Amino acid sequence: GEAVLRARTRLSLCVMTASRKKQKVADPVPAAFAERLAELRQRAAEREPGWLALLAEVKKAAELSDESLHAEGRREAERRYGSASAAHFWPEPPSVALLIEQSVRTEGEVAFAAELDAICVDVGDAKAAQLARLQQAKAAADIDAVRELGRGLGALHAVVGAARALDQPVRDRIQVASRRIEAYRASRTVRQLDARARLVDVPPTHAGYRQVLDFYRLTDAGSLSFGRTLQGPQFFTDVRRNVAILHATRGPRASGGSEEGGE
Repeated sequence: GEAVLRARTRLSLCVMTASRKKQKVADPVPAAFAERLAELRQRAAEREPGWLALLAEVKKAAELSDESLHAEGRREAERRYGSASAAHFWPEPPSVALLIEQSVRTEGEVAFAAELDAICVDVGDAKAAQLARLQQAKAAADIDAVRELGRGLGALHAVVGAARALDQPVRDRIQVASRRIEAYRASRTVRQLDARARLVDVPPTHAGYRQVLDFYRLTDAGSLSFGRTLQGPQFFTDVRRNVAILHATRGPRASGGSEEGGE
């Protein structure tokens, strides 16, 4: 009889514990933020397939070894400048160019992130007010109010977590791309310009501007500075946008409107 009673008691406690676990669900989104969060969720869901596709593309590029990226860069030099001149030019490997492009937010992503920041700031203000009421309830020993306010505080905290998670693929993409770019650049060394190499017939266009950068990429930033980076290989991470390509000629020349060398 006593053994049976103990077994029944244990079974009853297990049932009660399981029932409590089953009843434990996420706190509902506070009414003040429910509509706003739902609208942000809807917009994030519409953009998520594109975000995930870009993330997969970035991860694939980030998995390439330094040797593979180097080989990519040499093939790109031959494609742009031909086999005879390729040795004098060092364009970014296409996969690195992709990583650079995807290491920052687009204008649309910046705007969406700003909206997420805005709701988090507003929730933070609501949490501060809720916390003040919670402290008052504790001081008054109002247990019921403490429990209710505590649950409300938890619900507000969950809103922040939900909002921050909405553009997680974008943040993952930027992190993966940035880390791989940093690692790749750390593996590069300064190269010496071939004394016989010359920049000639550079068109005053964006293609000409790109040609100038390809010619000087990885050279000593301390000797040939294009910005505030003054040591190590030149990666043009801080270019002052004042590279000018001029066309000199004797006598008058009709302007074709193409004398633009920058981006």
